[in-house]
Order: sequence, then structure tokens, then C-alpha cells
Amino acid sequence: MASQGRKDAALDLMIRARGILNVDDDAVVSVSEHDCGDPECRGARTVILIMRPDQPTKAIKINKPLEAVTAADLSDALAPLACVSDAQGAIADEVMVSRMSSSSSTPA
Repeated sequence: MASQGRKDAALDLMIRARGILNVDDDAVVSVSEHDCGDPECRGARTVILIMRPDQPTKAIKINKPLEAVTAADLSDALAPLACVSDAQGAIADEVMVSRMSSSSSTPA
């Protein structure tokens, strides 16, 4: 059974990850700790799964135990996904503005 400290760390990382990624309510973000044989992991690795409807699941691995992952570690690990999310949002916003401009410029 996981210690309360690990549960709290997992919940904190999940909340932070959702904020960094700016995911909708229909997305699932899962944070867990797994054994790791790599000496760089110090025995445990943190795995973050991002599951969005109609998209492949993304897995992010941080070679540290849950309780050792810092806010900077999380931001660095999620940065590539946050950029994609922001870029898609910006494109969607641009398309929406373009459509609104087109519909309002109808001749009278």
C-alpha cells in the first residue's frame, strides 16, 4: 500500500500536470511510480499518462521517485506536450476569429 506522502505527491503532480497541459475535463491524467532498474532512477521512476479522447495516450517518464519530482522537473518533462497543446489552441482560436470575421463582412 502506498504511503500517504506518496499519495499526496501523486495528487499534487496530477493537479500540476493538468494545469501545465491545460487539459479539458474529459482528459485523464494519471501519475504513478514504478520500479526502475536504471541506476539513474534511484530505484523508482514516475510515469505520467495523458489520455485525451480520440488521441493516442502519451506517457512521460521522469527518472525519480514520486516524492522527489520537483515542479521544474514536471514542467520540463511536459513542455513538449504543452507546446503542442498551446499551438493547437492558438490555431483553433485563429480559425474561429477568421470565421467570425468572414461572417461579419457579409455585404448589406
